[in-house]
Formats: sequence, C-alpha cells, structure tokens
Amino acid sequence: MDTFVYPEARFSDRIPFGTGPALEKIITSENGVLSVYSVEAFRALQSFFNLRIEFYKQSDDAIATLISGLHPSICEFLNDNKLLSAITDCNQNSATEATYQKGFFHHFDAFVIIKYLNYAHTSHFALTPIHIAKDKLATLL
Repeated sequence: MDTFVYPEARFSDRIPFGTGPALEKIITSENGVLSVYSVEAFRALQSFFNLRIEFYKQSDDAIATLISGLHPSICEFLNDNKLLSAITDCNQNSATEATYQKGFFHHFDAFVIIKYLNYAHTSHFALTPIHIAKDKLATLL
C-alpha cells in the first residue's frame, strides 16, 4: 500500500526563521516581494573573514588596527558584542594555525553571522528586494 504526503505551506510562528515566518513577511509586505539581507553586508562580512589568518598570533592592538579598516558595521558589531576577546582567546589557546582557525569558527559561527546581519541592517544596510539582490549577486559571480 502506497502512502502519499501532500506538504502544504502554513503559517507557523514556532521558530523565528522558516517557511511560516517567511510567508507571513511576504504577505504582509507592501509589494508582496520578499526582502533579503543586502549583498553589501555579506561583502563586509567576507572582508572580516578574509582577515582571520592575519589575526593569528597578533597583539590585540595589531588586530584592532586591522579591524579598524573594515566596514563600520563590522567594527561596531565586534566592539558592541565584545568579540575582539574571542580572537584573543583563539590566539591564546592555539599552538597551530589550524587550531586557531578551528577556534575562530567556533566563536564566529552561523548564529553570530545571523546576529551580525540583523545588527547591520538596523543602521548600516537596508533589506533588499530579492530580485535586486539576485541581480547584484549574479554580477559578482
């Protein structure tokens, strides 16, 4: 006997991210278009992650100088959330670069990335309609 499952989109607020909240956002938006994080916010984040190796075994002052050259959203987020100490922790507890990187990504995981994106979109970036973000991303690839 075959069993069939017919999935159906439904509104649910059990979790803050997922199909339910996404559908609710689309339906309640003025133009019915999904807005997403800006590509520029991801580029700012990319600049930070690209510097991670340069932070290895550097002094706090040297790290702060490197970070000061990044987008203001990154600088402010790291300072407001006291995340410079996470880099110091990685340096103090790593004998090798591989161990340092593992620790770095332990601190700067997906949850911190989402926290940054939400933070950055309160004052530095605007959410972008998905079709515009798609076009911007296509030009970068």
